Amino acid sequence: MARLEISAGTFPENTTVSLVQVEESKTQTVIDNKGIKLRKESSSWQVEASSTFKLPALLAIGYAKETPWTTNREKLGIYQYDTALGTWSYYGGVTNLEDDFVRSAITESGIYSVMLRERSFTDMTSHWARQEVEVLASRGIADGMTSTDYAPKATLTRAQFTKLLAAALQIKPILPAAPTFRDVSAQNWSYGWVEAAAAGIVKGDGGLFRGNDPLTREQMMVMLIRAIEVRTGVEADASGMNKIQAELARFKDSNGISSWAKNSVAAAIYNKLVQGDGLYLYPKHSSTRAEAAIIVYKLLAELELL
Repeated sequence: MARLEISAGTFPENTTVSLVQVEESKTQTVIDNKGIKLRKESSSWQVEASSTFKLPALLAIGYAKETPWTTNREKLGIYQYDTALGTWSYYGGVTNLEDDFVRSAITESGIYSVMLRERSFTDMTSHWARQEVEVLASRGIADGMTSTDYAPKATLTRAQFTKLLAAALQIKPILPAAPTFRDVSAQNWSYGWVEAAAAGIVKGDGGLFRGNDPLTREQMMVMLIRAIEVRTGVEADASGMNKIQAELARFKDSNGISSWAKNSVAAAIYNKLVQGDGLYLYPKHSSTRAEAAIIVYKLLAELELL
């Protein structure tokens, strides 16, 4: 029900590594680091290495072939136990292989288990983006505007999308002593996410991030392509200038795309991360929170992280 795959170079020579099932109390309440109750399906597993990880190892933990696990497959995740706080934190979860295992790259010893965090919002009950929003929320990527409402029609801000991207890529928040942007202080809710994304995904304007500004569609596409480049280490390609021009030429408002965004917009369209509205891209228009959830969900699929 569990296995750990280790590649050459992960540890120094003579490192001892173990994967052991953990005995646990069945009456203990299982919660995450935000106090949300979790459904624990499988046994917990202790990964213990006598040396630090130089490379990630791949941990796979199985789950039962029955509901609610099979019907909520994309919402499952591998969680790590915090022995000091008695809580569990989402660590990762690739579930797109039909073998009833959840996978995650891990970089440290610890206790891990497969769990389900069921998140739903009252304003998403019959919404077209319900599944995508609930998958992202269950993985800790998307948050509601309140504990009960997601606000799907609300305008997406630059800070909100930055958090979505960083969390989707499993980039942990960074809290440097000095801020990168003058208008995002350590007291701002987005500080750690913006700082984490500052290394390649987001850029400011004259030292300002303008996190509360609406995110335009062309800005979103630029950030998406940068995110793929950060994750894969490979520069995104829209398959040559001819195909780039072909992708954009079919939209009547392609001349309205900023010059600095054209290649990224074409790459996002070509890779089907974003689609226009008929013959229009509306590059300067803002996006809604529901549209952002759909796009981040597609990004996870593109990167094989679902």
